[in-house]
Amino acid sequence: MRYRNISGVILAGGKSRRMGAFKPFLEIKGKRMIDVIIDKLRPFFGEIIIVTDDKDKFLYEISKLLLSSIRGNENSLKGGGRWGCNLSEYKKIKVVEDLVKDCGPLGGIYTGLKKMSEERGFFVACDMPFLHNGLIKRILDATNKNMPDAVVPSIKDRIEPLHSVYSKRILKKVERALAEKRLSVKDFLKDCHCKYIKVSEDERKSFLNINTPEDLKRAIEDEGKIQGMD
Repeated sequence: MRYRNISGVILAGGKSRRMGAFKPFLEIKGKRMIDVIIDKLRPFFGEIIIVTDDKDKFLYEISKLLLSSIRGNENSLKGGGRWGCNLSEYKKIKVVEDLVKDCGPLGGIYTGLKKMSEERGFFVACDMPFLHNGLIKRILDATNKNMPDAVVPSIKDRIEPLHSVYSKRILKKVERALAEKRLSVKDFLKDCHCKYIKVSEDERKSFLNINTPEDLKRAIEDEGKIQGMD
């Protein structure tokens, strides 16, 4: 089901130094990570935004991949080829560039909050392809007109700020933190009114991210065991 008044925001910045390749376009289970995440978010959100540190580079890479897919599969415009989402669908996604550079995920959250049309946004990192539909739904169901500054999943003593809903009302706080170079999102959340959602053992697999070639290899080997890829 689509959730009104909430945008889906994918943070696709970062230098990917440990990976040695641009992470959003790495493949798992025959699909690129960014496309896996888009497919997960599409049923929930009418607006999907991708925040990247270099919009022109990102769009150029997308155009190359789509052109390659179309050349390799004459039905790609209908079925999307290996991309899974066709060209017309991809045009509905808004790609924006970081408004503040070199400020990590907090800068991406700031940009997403500024650029999204809705009052709330579900934010996720581009290197977390094992999103659990049930957990996303529970987090979104926990939002309401009187929601706090953020709805954040937690397991034991750990929270995952890049799998969370944020309200535009925190924009001033984010601006202040950025100006003071306090860039840790987890530390920033200590100054916010948060609602925490307890995560089950199965759902915690949503938090797995891909930072190194070893992570990617392990994810490919374990893909059949991870519910988020179903």
